[in-house]
Amino acid sequence: DQLDYNSETNKSGVLLGESSLITLLSDIRTSIVKRITGIDGNLDTLSDIGITFGLNGKLKLDSSILNEKIAENLGDVKKLLLASGSSDNGYISFMSAGPEVVPSSSGYDVDITQAALQGKFDSAVISDPENTNLILTAENNNIQLKVNGMLSSAITLEAKTYTSGDDLAQEIEEKINADSSLGSNEVSVAWVDNGDTGYLQITSTLWGENSKVEIDSVPSANAHNILGFTNGTSTEGQDVEGTINGESATGIGQILTGDNDNSTTEGLKLKIELSGSDLVEGSEGKIFVSKGVAALLSEKIDNYTDANVGLLNSKTDSIQTQINNIKDQVERMEQQLERKRAVLYRQFMAMEEALGQLQVQQQYLTSAIASLPQIGSRNSGGGLQ
Repeated sequence: DQLDYNSETNKSGVLLGESSLITLLSDIRTSIVKRITGIDGNLDTLSDIGITFGLNGKLKLDSSILNEKIAENLGDVKKLLLASGSSDNGYISFMSAGPEVVPSSSGYDVDITQAALQGKFDSAVISDPENTNLILTAENNNIQLKVNGMLSSAITLEAKTYTSGDDLAQEIEEKINADSSLGSNEVSVAWVDNGDTGYLQITSTLWGENSKVEIDSVPSANAHNILGFTNGTSTEGQDVEGTINGESATGIGQILTGDNDNSTTEGLKLKIELSGSDLVEGSEGKIFVSKGVAALLSEKIDNYTDANVGLLNSKTDSIQTQINNIKDQVERMEQQLERKRAVLYRQFMAMEEALGQLQVQQQYLTSAIASLPQIGSRNSGGGLQ
């Protein structure tokens, strides 16, 4: 609208002819219609899914083509529009790419130096309930634990005779995850069979250094001794560590994210599901990154509107600077005019004063001239020759 000229009203938008806005619109239109490279799908332009420019310069949609492409291959439609990625290692997966991530069809090396771990608690070895039945009664069926730093209430297990380590583990898991004091901090419980013996392993569903399972409180009528909890061992979780394309990255749980100011991978987020035994010397795999039309256009618009270095902000600042300069010039001119006015006012007052004096002199002279005949008459009457 601001670039438009209305021939009927002979009125134009305030930015008619503004070169930066014309360049911006051209750049956006070019980004929309250009062919996207680096994606591994069969669709690489918006026209492939029925989106084109109309004669009025606005986008138009052929919904029949779009619906057909969605039905045929939704994955390729997503790749055409969004940031996407793939990996040659099934345990390394793409999650998202920030605006600073540089697409790479050749792939970035992912080198993992530490796999993520979940916090867990291993009970002491106890007899296999299948061989030596484990009996819980109202006198010894309570447990209490801390999961990810949250303390549970006293949890009551079903008082009965357990003849299977797996059944015992399932009972413990269900009762722990039903405890409202733990909120969303859930666990999985497994029976680790060693033949005639075994142990209970309680694992937090959370990954990373904040993942912990601890037994540090003893409720009344507890089952800690009979379940092997008293002498059990806690192992804290750990965050994934590694690099992407040789650039530093920060791990939180299984999520590895390229650090700020990286030249190619800033904000690139990966999920690393490798275990410690999967790690090798050097790269564990490659991640291939592409950006579709919507992702690229969003980044371009973000660059235009960036509060610090965006084109629109820079142009606005430039125009505001011109406005401020004009205001300064107007103020200086007004000051000069005020000084000139003051000078002219003083000159006018001086002129008024001089005119006043001249008028007094005029009156005096007029009076004096008017009295001259009378003076002459008196002198004549006195006999002067």
